[in-house]
Amino acid sequence: MSSLFTLIFIGSIVWFFISRRKDKKATGKISKNTWYILILTAVSFILVGVMAPKSDTMSDAEQKKSSVKTSSSKKEASSKQSSSKKKIKYNFSKVEYTMNANQVIDAVGQQPTNKSDNTLYFGNDEFDFNGDKMIGTTVKSIQNQIDKSYKEAESSSKKASSEKEKNDFQNDLNEKIVQLNQATQESANVDVIKGVEHPYDNTYHILLDGFVLNGNDRQLKNVLDSINSQIVDVFDSHKQTSPIIYYYVNSTKIAKNRSILNPSEVTLEK
Repeated sequence: MSSLFTLIFIGSIVWFFISRRKDKKATGKISKNTWYILILTAVSFILVGVMAPKSDTMSDAEQKKSSVKTSSSKKEASSKQSSSKKKIKYNFSKVEYTMNANQVIDAVGQQPTNKSDNTLYFGNDEFDFNGDKMIGTTVKSIQNQIDKSYKEAESSSKKASSEKEKNDFQNDLNEKIVQLNQATQESANVDVIKGVEHPYDNTYHILLDGFVLNGNDRQLKNVLDSINSQIVDVFDSHKQTSPIIYYYVNSTKIAKNRSILNPSEVTLEK
Protein backbone atom coordinates (compact mmCIF):
# COMPACT_ATOMS: atom_id res chain seq x y z
CA MET A 1 0.00 0.00 0.00
CA SER A 2 2.85 2.35 0.83
CA SER A 3 4.44 1.66 -2.59
CA LEU A 4 1.17 2.56 -4.40
CA PHE A 5 0.94 5.96 -2.74
CA THR A 6 4.62 6.57 -3.49
CA LEU A 7 3.95 6.00 -7.23
CA ILE A 8 0.93 8.30 -7.07
CA PHE A 9 3.04 10.98 -5.35
CA ILE A 10 5.82 10.79 -7.97
CA GLY A 11 3.32 10.74 -10.87
CA SER A 12 1.37 13.70 -9.51
CA ILE A 13 4.58 15.75 -9.21
CA VAL A 14 5.50 15.08 -12.82
CA TRP A 15 1.90 15.74 -13.93
CA PHE A 16 1.88 19.05 -11.99
CA PHE A 17 5.01 20.41 -13.70
CA ILE A 18 3.82 19.39 -17.17
CA SER A 19 0.37 20.94 -16.63
CA ARG A 20 1.88 24.15 -15.24
CA ARG A 21 4.16 24.52 -18.32
CA LYS A 22 1.18 24.09 -20.65
CA ASP A 23 -0.84 26.68 -18.71
CA LYS A 24 1.95 29.28 -19.00
CA LYS A 25 2.29 28.75 -22.72
CA ALA A 26 -1.45 28.91 -23.24
CA THR A 27 -2.66 31.68 -20.92
CA GLY A 28 0.29 32.67 -18.78
CA LYS A 29 -1.70 31.59 -15.67
CA ILE A 30 -1.99 28.33 -13.69
CA SER A 31 -5.41 26.77 -14.22
CA LYS A 32 -7.68 25.21 -11.60
CA ASN A 33 -6.94 21.72 -12.86
CA THR A 34 -3.24 22.29 -12.26
CA TRP A 35 -3.96 23.38 -8.67
CA TYR A 36 -6.01 20.22 -8.18
CA ILE A 37 -3.01 18.21 -9.32
CA LEU A 38 -0.87 20.04 -6.73
CA ILE A 39 -3.38 19.19 -4.01
CA LEU A 40 -3.30 15.56 -5.09
CA THR A 41 0.50 15.67 -4.87
CA ALA A 42 0.38 17.04 -1.31
CA VAL A 43 -2.15 14.42 -0.20
CA SER A 44 -0.05 11.67 -1.75
CA PHE A 45 3.04 12.99 0.08
CA ILE A 46 1.21 12.91 3.41
CA LEU A 47 -0.10 9.38 2.83
CA VAL A 48 3.35 8.15 1.88
CA GLY A 49 4.70 9.52 5.18
CA VAL A 50 1.92 7.91 7.20
CA MET A 51 2.13 4.52 5.48
CA ALA A 52 5.94 4.29 5.50
CA PRO A 53 7.31 1.49 7.85
CA LYS A 54 8.91 2.74 11.06
CA SER A 55 12.67 2.34 11.12
CA ASP A 56 12.74 1.42 14.82
CA THR A 57 10.10 -1.33 14.58
CA MET A 58 11.58 -4.84 14.81
CA SER A 59 10.66 -7.48 12.31
CA ASP A 60 9.25 -10.76 13.52
CA ALA A 61 12.59 -12.42 12.94
CA GLU A 62 14.41 -9.72 14.91
CA GLN A 63 11.90 -9.98 17.77
CA LYS A 64 12.35 -13.75 17.91
CA LYS A 65 16.10 -13.33 17.84
CA SER A 66 15.95 -10.76 20.67
CA SER A 67 13.62 -13.01 22.70
CA VAL A 68 15.97 -15.97 22.34
CA LYS A 69 18.92 -13.79 23.35
CA THR A 70 17.07 -12.47 26.45
CA SER A 71 16.02 -15.98 27.48
CA SER A 72 19.58 -17.19 27.06
CA SER A 73 20.88 -14.33 29.22
CA LYS A 74 18.36 -15.12 31.97
CA LYS A 75 19.31 -18.80 31.96
CA GLU A 76 22.99 -17.87 32.14
CA ALA A 77 22.37 -15.49 35.07
CA SER A 78 20.24 -18.10 36.85
CA SER A 79 22.97 -20.67 36.32
CA LYS A 80 25.56 -18.32 37.81
CA GLN A 81 23.34 -17.63 40.85
CA SER A 82 22.73 -21.33 41.38
CA SER A 83 26.44 -21.98 41.16
CA SER A 84 27.10 -19.18 43.63
CA LYS A 85 24.59 -20.61 46.10
CA LYS A 86 26.19 -24.01 45.93
CA LYS A 87 29.51 -22.49 46.88
CA ILE A 88 28.19 -21.08 50.21
CA LYS A 89 26.51 -24.28 51.46
CA TYR A 90 28.04 -25.70 54.64
CA ASN A 91 27.56 -28.96 56.51
CA PHE A 92 26.74 -28.27 60.18
CA SER A 93 25.68 -31.84 61.04
CA LYS A 94 28.81 -32.45 63.15
CA VAL A 95 28.54 -29.17 65.10
CA GLU A 96 27.53 -29.49 68.77
CA TYR A 97 26.26 -26.67 71.00
CA THR A 98 29.02 -27.43 73.53
CA MET A 99 31.82 -26.60 71.04
CA ASN A 100 34.03 -23.53 71.10
CA ALA A 101 34.87 -21.50 67.96
CA ASN A 102 37.87 -23.60 66.88
CA GLN A 103 35.96 -26.83 67.37
CA VAL A 104 33.11 -25.51 65.23
CA ILE A 105 35.53 -24.72 62.39
CA ASP A 106 36.98 -28.23 62.63
CA ALA A 107 33.49 -29.76 62.65
CA VAL A 108 32.38 -27.78 59.58
CA GLY A 109 35.63 -28.64 57.79
CA GLN A 110 35.84 -25.22 56.12
CA GLN A 111 37.07 -21.81 57.12
CA PRO A 112 34.40 -19.21 57.93
CA THR A 113 33.70 -16.50 55.38
CA ASN A 114 34.23 -13.95 58.16
CA LYS A 115 34.76 -13.84 61.91
CA SER A 116 35.13 -11.50 64.87
CA ASP A 117 36.18 -11.97 68.49
CA ASN A 118 32.82 -13.50 69.42
CA THR A 119 31.21 -14.57 66.12
CA LEU A 120 31.88 -16.96 63.22
CA TYR A 121 30.17 -16.40 59.85
CA PHE A 122 29.62 -19.20 57.36
CA GLY A 123 27.82 -17.61 54.42
CA ASN A 124 24.42 -16.53 55.75
CA ASP A 125 24.76 -18.46 59.02
CA GLU A 126 26.55 -17.36 62.19
CA PHE A 127 27.64 -18.72 65.55
CA ASP A 128 27.92 -16.46 68.62
CA PHE A 129 30.18 -17.18 71.59
CA ASN A 130 30.82 -15.88 75.07
CA GLY A 131 34.39 -16.96 75.68
CA ASP A 132 34.51 -20.68 74.86
CA LYS A 133 30.73 -21.11 75.26
CA MET A 134 28.36 -21.06 72.29
CA ILE A 135 25.40 -18.84 73.23
CA GLY A 136 23.48 -18.62 69.95
CA THR A 137 23.35 -19.50 66.26
CA THR A 138 21.12 -19.07 63.22
CA VAL A 139 21.29 -22.83 62.58
CA LYS A 140 17.92 -23.92 64.01
CA SER A 141 18.84 -27.52 64.95
CA ILE A 142 21.81 -26.33 67.01
CA GLN A 143 19.91 -23.39 68.51
CA ASN A 144 17.30 -25.90 69.69
CA GLN A 145 20.07 -27.73 71.57
CA ILE A 146 21.17 -24.46 73.19
CA ASP A 147 17.60 -23.58 74.21
CA LYS A 148 17.09 -27.05 75.67
CA SER A 149 20.31 -26.84 77.69
CA TYR A 150 19.28 -23.41 79.06
CA LYS A 151 15.85 -24.75 80.08
CA GLU A 152 17.38 -27.79 81.77
CA ALA A 153 19.91 -25.61 83.60
CA GLU A 154 17.16 -23.23 84.71
CA SER A 155 14.97 -26.13 85.89
CA SER A 156 17.89 -27.69 87.74
CA SER A 157 18.73 -24.35 89.35
CA LYS A 158 15.13 -23.84 90.50
CA LYS A 159 15.01 -27.36 91.88
CA ALA A 160 18.29 -26.90 93.73
CA SER A 161 17.06 -23.55 95.09
CA SER A 162 13.81 -25.14 96.23
CA GLU A 163 15.64 -27.99 97.94
CA LYS A 164 17.99 -25.54 99.64
CA GLU A 165 15.08 -23.44 100.89
CA LYS A 166 13.34 -26.54 102.15
CA ASN A 167 16.46 -27.71 103.99
CA ASP A 168 17.15 -24.23 105.39
CA PHE A 169 13.57 -24.03 106.68
CA GLN A 170 13.75 -27.45 108.32
CA ASN A 171 17.13 -26.64 109.88
CA ASP A 172 15.81 -23.36 111.31
CA LEU A 173 12.72 -25.10 112.65
CA ASN A 174 14.87 -27.75 114.33
CA GLU A 175 17.15 -25.07 115.70
CA LYS A 176 14.17 -23.23 117.18
CA ILE A 177 12.99 -26.41 118.93
CA VAL A 178 16.50 -26.89 120.35
CA GLN A 179 16.47 -23.31 121.67
CA LEU A 180 13.04 -23.77 123.30
CA ASN A 181 14.17 -27.02 124.95
CA GLN A 182 17.37 -25.39 126.20
CA ALA A 183 15.26 -22.68 127.86
CA THR A 184 13.07 -25.20 129.71
CA GLN A 185 16.09 -27.34 130.60
CA GLU A 186 17.52 -24.36 132.43
CA SER A 187 14.23 -23.47 134.15
CA ALA A 188 12.56 -26.86 134.74
CA ASN A 189 15.16 -29.43 133.73
CA VAL A 190 12.90 -30.83 130.98
CA ASP A 191 12.58 -30.64 127.19
CA VAL A 192 9.30 -28.86 126.60
CA ILE A 193 8.99 -30.25 123.04
CA LYS A 194 9.20 -34.02 122.80
CA GLY A 195 8.66 -34.22 119.05
CA VAL A 196 7.15 -32.68 115.92
CA GLU A 197 4.91 -34.50 113.45
CA HIS A 198 3.96 -33.27 110.00
CA PRO A 199 1.03 -35.44 108.86
CA TYR A 200 0.00 -33.46 105.74
CA ASP A 201 0.18 -30.11 103.93
CA ASN A 202 1.03 -27.31 106.36
CA THR A 203 -0.40 -29.05 109.43
CA TYR A 204 1.92 -29.80 112.37
CA HIS A 205 1.51 -31.67 115.64
CA ILE A 206 3.72 -30.46 118.50
CA LEU A 207 4.18 -33.08 121.23
CA LEU A 208 4.77 -31.38 124.64
CA ASP A 209 6.04 -32.51 128.02
CA GLY A 210 3.38 -32.77 130.74
CA PHE A 211 5.06 -30.06 132.85
CA VAL A 212 3.23 -27.40 130.77
CA LEU A 213 0.02 -28.48 132.51
CA ASN A 214 1.33 -27.29 135.86
CA GLY A 215 -0.59 -24.17 136.68
CA ASN A 216 -3.90 -22.72 135.62
CA ASP A 217 -5.31 -22.19 132.12
CA ARG A 218 -3.97 -18.65 131.92
CA GLN A 219 -0.44 -19.79 132.69
CA LEU A 220 -0.81 -22.68 130.18
CA LYS A 221 -1.98 -20.29 127.46
CA ASN A 222 0.93 -17.92 128.09
CA VAL A 223 3.43 -20.78 127.77
CA LEU A 224 1.80 -22.10 124.59
CA ASP A 225 1.50 -18.60 123.04
CA SER A 226 5.24 -18.09 123.61
CA ILE A 227 6.16 -21.44 122.02
CA ASN A 228 3.68 -21.01 119.17
CA SER A 229 4.73 -17.45 118.22
CA GLN A 230 8.40 -18.44 117.98
CA ILE A 231 7.59 -21.41 115.76
CA VAL A 232 5.33 -19.31 113.49
CA ASP A 233 8.14 -16.74 113.18
CA VAL A 234 10.28 -19.43 111.54
CA PHE A 235 7.54 -19.99 108.94
CA ASP A 236 7.21 -16.26 108.31
CA SER A 237 10.97 -15.74 107.90
CA HIS A 238 10.97 -18.38 105.12
CA LYS A 239 7.78 -17.02 103.56
CA GLN A 240 5.98 -20.28 104.25
CA THR A 241 2.20 -20.50 104.51
CA SER A 242 1.00 -19.93 108.06
CA PRO A 243 0.86 -23.36 109.68
CA ILE A 244 -2.00 -25.11 111.43
CA ILE A 245 -0.50 -26.32 114.71
CA TYR A 246 -2.04 -28.71 117.20
CA TYR A 247 -0.48 -29.15 120.65
CA TYR A 248 -0.58 -32.52 122.42
CA VAL A 249 0.35 -33.87 125.84
CA ASN A 250 0.34 -37.65 126.10
CA SER A 251 -1.75 -38.01 122.89
CA THR A 252 -4.34 -35.57 124.20
CA LYS A 253 -4.93 -32.40 122.17
CA ILE A 254 -4.76 -29.45 124.52
CA ALA A 255 -4.63 -26.46 122.13
CA LYS A 256 -4.64 -25.22 118.55
CA ASN A 257 -3.23 -22.06 117.03
CA ARG A 258 -5.56 -19.55 115.39
CA SER A 259 -4.16 -20.23 111.91
CA ILE A 260 -6.46 -17.86 110.05
CA LEU A 261 -7.12 -14.94 112.41
CA ASN A 262 -3.82 -14.89 114.30
CA PRO A 263 -1.44 -17.83 113.73
CA SER A 264 0.85 -16.69 116.57
CA GLU A 265 -1.89 -17.10 119.20
CA VAL A 266 -3.40 -20.35 120.51
CA THR A 267 -6.81 -21.31 121.79
CA LEU A 268 -7.11 -23.96 124.51
CA GLU A 269 -9.27 -27.02 124.07
CA LYS A 270 -12.33 -27.04 126.34
